[in-house]
Amino acid sequence: MAVHMQFSGDAQKHVQAYLDYYNIVGNDDNGQVMSEAEFEAYKKKVQKARENRLYVAWRNSKGMDCKMVGPSSSCFCGHRYRDHNFDNVKTKEVHCKDKKCACRLFSYVPIYGSADLKCLCKHSYMQHDPRTKKCKTAKCTCSKFISNHSCSCGQRYPEHTTVFESREERQKQGRAVDPPHMKGNLAAGMGGVTDFASLADGAEREVSCFGW
Repeated sequence: MAVHMQFSGDAQKHVQAYLDYYNIVGNDDNGQVMSEAEFEAYKKKVQKARENRLYVAWRNSKGMDCKMVGPSSSCFCGHRYRDHNFDNVKTKEVHCKDKKCACRLFSYVPIYGSADLKCLCKHSYMQHDPRTKKCKTAKCTCSKFISNHSCSCGQRYPEHTTVFESREERQKQGRAVDPPHMKGNLAAGMGGVTDFASLADGAEREVSCFGW
């Protein structure tokens, strides 16, 4: 049963202010809410990087962007895209912010909700090392994660790669970037999401585009 909540004018403003704060800061405050001055300084700090952010996609061998990575997209390390250093625009070194995590570069995993992605060795991707992709399960001889997961494009998991591109690089290829009305958007970890349509799989976007 759906639950509907209503707030008074002041309460609604506070809720929206919190949502705006979380949308921009994400987990960068380490659980300690910033002061107003700190928040303003943070926005100035990340403004340039996010106006020229990295566009991240899970691309197949034929060049189709099968999935545009967003804030909640999962990485092979088990953390979300928003938990990575997505503001490293120049170096594209989008490693995990968790100091205990071995992840050195975000690698998209096509899972949703509580779903899992398993290797041919029958163990979950979470049981594999995020750097070497070698299975960590005792007595397992698997040397690298390989999955037969089939994408909606018809290709399998190994035929895809996570790509990081600047706005200019995508424009040169004729690929979608932020529309004019999103200029100045400071949302954290937007990755490849540019509009509502970019949330759909690449095969679905292509069908919609050609009207098939």
